[in-house]
Amino acid sequence: METNKTKYHVSQNKVTGTDKHRKWRVRKEGSDKTIKFFETKQEAVLFAKNLAAVNDSFVVIHGVKGKIMEYKDMEGKQKVEAKEPLKKSEKPKKTKYHISREMEVTNKNYKKWRIRKEGSEKTIKYFKTQKEAMEFANALNNETKAVAVHKKTGAIRKQIKSK
Repeated sequence: METNKTKYHVSQNKVTGTDKHRKWRVRKEGSDKTIKFFETKQEAVLFAKNLAAVNDSFVVIHGVKGKIMEYKDMEGKQKVEAKEPLKKSEKPKKTKYHISREMEVTNKNYKKWRIRKEGSEKTIKYFKTQKEAMEFANALNNETKAVAVHKKTGAIRKQIKSK
């Protein structure tokens, strides 16, 4: 099992107060900060699987008592490790994601917010609000990412670059 990949944990929320009605949470391993809360375990697992699929990572699903129930590799392909450090010219380029509004009238997701990799026509995921799309993009946590957030008109409103 590879340990250098990010792991997203789905677990029952033990927090009380304003978030007590939110029963399940997704968090990144090593952090106590919750990425997002959910009413059901199924919603939390689906969100974590989407993060893992986009981020080449794992999902760890905990049961009600905290015991690990499932450990899933969401990569779907075999990864070959480099035997020696990559040369500067071989290092991966920054991946840039775009958050924009679906404006194709015939699309069933018309006027929903979407995330796409730069240069791709394929949408990673649709969201009801721009805020939800930005939360998802921030949760991708890819060291080589940049995010361009577009206005409803299509013009770039904000660019977020990783450090």
